[in-house]
Amino acid sequence: NPAPTPVDAVRDRSIAGPGGDLKLRIYRSGSSGALPLLLFMHGGGFVLGNLDSHDEMARILTANTGCVTVAVDYRLAPEHPFPAAVDDCFAALNWAAANAIELGADASRLVVIGDSAGGNLAAVTALRARDEKGPVLTGQVLIYPSVNLTAPMLPAPDGEFYILSPQTRTFFNGAYLREPAHAS
Repeated sequence: NPAPTPVDAVRDRSIAGPGGDLKLRIYRSGSSGALPLLLFMHGGGFVLGNLDSHDEMARILTANTGCVTVAVDYRLAPEHPFPAAVDDCFAALNWAAANAIELGADASRLVVIGDSAGGNLAAVTALRARDEKGPVLTGQVLIYPSVNLTAPMLPAPDGEFYILSPQTRTFFNGAYLREPAHAS
């Protein structure tokens, strides 16, 4: 993009995560007062992506929702296979909820959001929050989520595959999962 989408404030922060320092990027746009809070998990097949690769997406989300967005720089496979990313996202959720006032956000309006592999992490984080009596979520937004790692890939109408080929998906899953059973 020629220029980043403007938001009112952006700051980087590190918190104590399950595997050491966990980087977050916090975006704010909108009026003063306690704004809704988004926890954003980027895509990239659990192997690619970071705060910079998805900065524009986080800015667009923030600018168009008037929310505080906390983007998570979770650990990537293959160096950090499942469940490292899941643990990082859940730690970030707990931190964001506990620090909502400091962020100028309202923890009672907390949403998880992610694209592709980040959609998977958003869904798993929501389930984990429910099952482990974590922060109560207002909702989840899953953007072309990769939520079924066991299902066969279906071809696009023209006989080609969508963005990910079966070979690419096999590579990503192999890097992320310690064993095939983890796919489910």
